[in-house]
Amino acid sequence: SEVYSLFLNNRDLNSLLLPLYEAAVSGMLLEVSTTPKPGLVDRNNSGAHRDMDFNLFMRSTASISFYMYEFAKAGFNHDGDLKELIYKIKPIGIKAEENMFKETHGVNTQKGIIYLMGLVCSASGFLIK
Repeated sequence: SEVYSLFLNNRDLNSLLLPLYEAAVSGMLLEVSTTPKPGLVDRNNSGAHRDMDFNLFMRSTASISFYMYEFAKAGFNHDGDLKELIYKIKPIGIKAEENMFKETHGVNTQKGIIYLMGLVCSASGFLIK
C-alpha cells in the first residue's frame, strides 16, 4: 500500500531496531528470572552452578545488552548474501563476550545466548529492511 511504502521510505532506524533489541534483552531477563529451574540459575538458587547466581546474571545481561542492538544494526546494514553476515557479526560477538567476562570476572554466564541472540537479532535486522 501507499502508506506502507511511505513508511519504508521514511523509516527511522531506531524505530525498527529498538524492538529487536528490547525483545532480545527481555528474553534474556525472563529466562534467568523463570523460577524454579532445577539445576539451573534462577531467582531462588544457583542450581548446579557454584560460580554464578541470579545477581551475576543480571550484571552480565546489562554488560551485553547494547550488543543486541549492534547485532540488529549490522544485519540491517548488511547488503550481501545472508550467509556472509556471520563474518560481520563475529567481531560484535567477540566484544560482547569480552564485556561479559570482564563483568563476571571470567564466569561464562551467557556465551551461548550471545551467539544465539546475535544470529537472531542480525538476521531479523536483515529481514526488516
